[in-house]
Amino acid sequence: MILVDAWKCKAVGSIQVFTREEEVLQLLGMMFEEKGGRLPRPEHKYFEMPPGNYERVLNLLMHATYKLNTDRNNIGLDRYCQLLLDTFSCYSKTKLESLRSNINKARGNIVQSIGNLADSPHSKNVLKTLRKINEYGVADLT
Repeated sequence: MILVDAWKCKAVGSIQVFTREEEVLQLLGMMFEEKGGRLPRPEHKYFEMPPGNYERVLNLLMHATYKLNTDRNNIGLDRYCQLLLDTFSCYSKTKLESLRSNINKARGNIVQSIGNLADSPHSKNVLKTLRKINEYGVADLT
């Protein structure tokens, strides 16, 4: 959602880096291996990001990915955190232990900010997905 709706990112305090859905799919394919093969598998690269506060949004997205996958695989949170450290420059001064203990902080504020993007179909899709994780406490979208 945040990666696609560039002009709506002000509510979350982020700057747009990925502008098209294809770019997001390339990023996901680079970071995650998918059994169905629907994601492209480009070579991994490191993203130098312009100044901004990306960590909170990236933390939420990665933590949600971890929570949604924990019943399907036995991969610990450390591996998900390491993906963030290895992929985005905004984590260049972050240690794995610190990220692991802080990845879930500020979650409520980010979820609320995403909910405030009422006109965004991407926002609704993100909230629908986050609602599957009970501990996130996302209200019914009716």
